[in-house]
Amino acid sequence: MLKVSPWKGVIHFGKRGKLNPRYVGPFKVLAKVGAVAYKLELPQELSRVHSTFHVSNLKKCYSDEPLAVPLDGLHIDDKLYFVEEPIEIMDREVKRLNQICILIVKVQWNSRRGPEFTWDWPQAWLLKAPNLGLIPVLVLNDTEDCIRWRDGNGNVTSFSVKCAWEALRPQGVEVPWYSIVWFSHCIPRHAFHMWLIMRRSLKTQDKLRSWDVGPDIDITQLRCSLCGLQMDSHEHTFFECSFSSKVWSLLRHLAGMERVAPVLEDIIAWLLPIGAKRSFNSVVGKLLFAAATYFIWSERNNRLFKNQRRTPEDIRDLVMVTVRLKLVTFRFKNKPRVAKMLSEWKMPSNFRLYSS
Repeated sequence: MLKVSPWKGVIHFGKRGKLNPRYVGPFKVLAKVGAVAYKLELPQELSRVHSTFHVSNLKKCYSDEPLAVPLDGLHIDDKLYFVEEPIEIMDREVKRLNQICILIVKVQWNSRRGPEFTWDWPQAWLLKAPNLGLIPVLVLNDTEDCIRWRDGNGNVTSFSVKCAWEALRPQGVEVPWYSIVWFSHCIPRHAFHMWLIMRRSLKTQDKLRSWDVGPDIDITQLRCSLCGLQMDSHEHTFFECSFSSKVWSLLRHLAGMERVAPVLEDIIAWLLPIGAKRSFNSVVGKLLFAAATYFIWSERNNRLFKNQRRTPEDIRDLVMVTVRLKLVTFRFKNKPRVAKMLSEWKMPSNFRLYSS
């Protein structure tokens, strides 16, 4: 028997949908052509069809073969296609997929083997979304639906926004200072500001020439708004400037960094070995460093654009209040060193500590 493909009689934007394959015949085998093809004796109705077929298009005929359809009145083209027309819509069903409701309809076709039913997309949907006709209709069963994610390597896992983001975002090599900037307890606006510092992307005066200022403007007279001694830069602002250096000197003992010089690279070098840890020194050191740089930069901008001035002590108090509000949400191990550091922060006596 020869396999033929019935088409749906409804055309959506020039495309037809396939139904289950049928078989016509049987036909006499005239000759074997090569290892995987046969030449058949075809009737006049199939005169437009080439008589040699691959074995994938053939099926051995049995007397009780249920798939065969009569050839009478069947118009098969040269690609072995014939048309079956829809008769009526038998049923409608709404398939719920999490928070999405999908409407499908059950269509009866005038199959040559008797009534046949398929689930199909509604016409109104196909008019709004032509490509929907290319998507197979959902198979309805009692199994609970779930959303799956297929990554670029073909691996299928449970869907999550994290999986989608990791697959879509551009990825580069992780930098050594990553854990200093981004960690679970960071203050987001401070972390973003610290990220700009690490990338040397703040608009300091030494970068104005390459970013905003033309060659005809003299910028050599610009001075740091905090100390007024020289043009500011990332290294000068954090913390070579006399103002920012004093702020850091007032704060560093709160994270056990008394011996760390007020130099940006020295502070980063001290934090790098403990950046990924969850110890008191690590978490508080990163919070303190990020908050100090954030409020020093804010003070620099206030002096430049708003003519507002605060003392190093004011900046220290602002940093301490901000970090202290974050610390009250933590739980630390009840150790002598932790208790000593918390007393430096003037934390309440009922602060949450737990035994190691």
